Amino acid sequence: MRPTVTAAPLATCHDLAPACPGVAAAIAPAPPFNAVHAARVEQITKQDRACGGEALRGRHRTDLRRAAVLCTLSVMTVVALVAAARVDAAAGAIAHPSLWPGPLDSLEGFDRASRAVLIEYAAALDDAERMSTAELQGALAAKSFDAGSVAHWLDNERRRVMLNYQRASNRCEHKDWTCPAEATSVAVLAAVGHSLPAAAPAKFRRWHEDLAIFAKNFALEQLRLAAVFPTANNETDVFSDIEWTGESLPDRTFALTFDDGPTSAGGTTDQTLTLLHALNKSASFFLLGVHLETRIANDGAAAVAALYGHQCVASHGWEHHSHATWDDWQGSVMRTKALLTTTFEPIAVLPLFRPPNGQRRPDSRAFFASQSLHVALWNIDAYDWNSSFDGDAVAGRVITLILLRRHGVALFHDIYGNALSALPKVFASLGRVIDWPDCHLLARL
Repeated sequence: MRPTVTAAPLATCHDLAPACPGVAAAIAPAPPFNAVHAARVEQITKQDRACGGEALRGRHRTDLRRAAVLCTLSVMTVVALVAAARVDAAAGAIAHPSLWPGPLDSLEGFDRASRAVLIEYAAALDDAERMSTAELQGALAAKSFDAGSVAHWLDNERRRVMLNYQRASNRCEHKDWTCPAEATSVAVLAAVGHSLPAAAPAKFRRWHEDLAIFAKNFALEQLRLAAVFPTANNETDVFSDIEWTGESLPDRTFALTFDDGPTSAGGTTDQTLTLLHALNKSASFFLLGVHLETRIANDGAAAVAALYGHQCVASHGWEHHSHATWDDWQGSVMRTKALLTTTFEPIAVLPLFRPPNGQRRPDSRAFFASQSLHVALWNIDAYDWNSSFDGDAVAGRVITLILLRRHGVALFHDIYGNALSALPKVFASLGRVIDWPDCHLLARL
């Protein structure tokens, strides 16, 4: 468990600028994207390097780094960000990738759109980093606020953005606006993002306006989760080497997972399995023991096992309670594991446990190891459980997060109907660019 960090008093921009020219460059208004834009990006990069990488990177480490990011105000004011955060941080970010004026079902088209999303997201992270700890804490309205956890998440998220941008740049055409010269740091990507929409052709204007809102809201959504970790833990971080979020999967590879089933006969679980069979897709279903027990009592174990066919099943615990605070959390895991083992063939049962809402104890590694289980988290929450989302909203969010994350595990729920209309749209939009592997791959992560 990381200790809570209290921010030290900040230096002013004027104190920092003489010592580090990168700060002065950062606080200057961003010029329109024109013939000198590439030169400006290169200048910022060189100044950042001259300052040991401290001018435009990091937060909550030294007075210099905190002040630098807080002084780099440009497109979005802190006041506007705070006002939006109180509404959007928990509502779920929605995007409309259909506004992207190009295909996503080719490698070139997918990578170009991925670079564009990563650039927008880098700018959104930069906006969030300009906020002080007190401003961010007030904006997110979280029940608890662990500044150390927030700083740790921001560091990891910046690293992920840069790695994913590098993956997306294999087919980069350097005359394209998504391929800025010297794109060697998130700070450079953020600078390009702040210069939009002038940086991109006019046909990208509507997409940019929509994606800028999504990127801001998604950053706030994730920051809110990070702020309450580890007190109310979730998918934003792991506690040990037997926990994973899917980041070890290859580029453009996503595993489909479903939580909370099974439903009663003829319900959305059956419909989801029928859809996957028709689309020739493989998925892992994390079952609640109490729901499985009820379905077996009504239909028989053999019928339930046959229902899932060649799909995979794993444990979601006995009931949908927090396994971080429930006194019987160990019994929940063991009872569900036993029921899965007696119901399904060994090849169908993955040695995985997915905690409801990601909630598990920080010191639970030894127990899960004794049960030969890994903790299976995710890095894309489809938000199909959200009553304000319909199938189109779920599809738009998932497609956009696939462009952002580039690999990982997508979380859906087979007790709701949104996935039934969203998934065909996701598969159709992305074509064969994305690999949806056999569910048994998760056993080897």
